Amino acid sequence: MTDTSVPMAKTCDICTDKYIGFGHNAWPLVDDGRCCDDCNSRVLLARIANMRRLSLLGDQSDLELCDDID
Repeated sequence: MTDTSVPMAKTCDICTDKYIGFGHNAWPLVDDGRCCDDCNSRVLLARIANMRRLSLLGDQSDLELCDDID
């Protein structure tokens, strides 16, 4: 027997468009949210910017938090 169920569409917490699948962790743009593939590039840029800012400030404690992300 084949599964004919239709995957449920979810709403991106950044752009509010619908997407199918698991989505992506939207942190740091949205705390405890999910985003679509298109918005994930914005999320990645924000994470890189945060890491650069922290490394320029010499604060290594928050960089360890980045190991736990998706």
